Amino acid sequence: MKNINKLIEKEQLKQLKNPGKNNKKKRKEINKAKRGEPIPVNKVVPTKKSKSKRRESIKKDTIREINNN
Repeated sequence: MKNINKLIEKEQLKQLKNPGKNNKKKRKEINKAKRGEPIPVNKVVPTKKSKSKRRESIKKDTIREINNN
């Protein structure tokens, strides 16, 4: 029990030292209630192969343009 009480006291001291953390949580909860859950952004990350293919095609196109002129 002593260990648990010490941990609880430490957490309470941390919360007193940094009240912004709790306030931030409260604000986020209030905003979620008002606005609803945020929609996650879908990120399309190109693979290394597709990047290298794109680079190669750009290089080939520029070389053709230079040779034609």
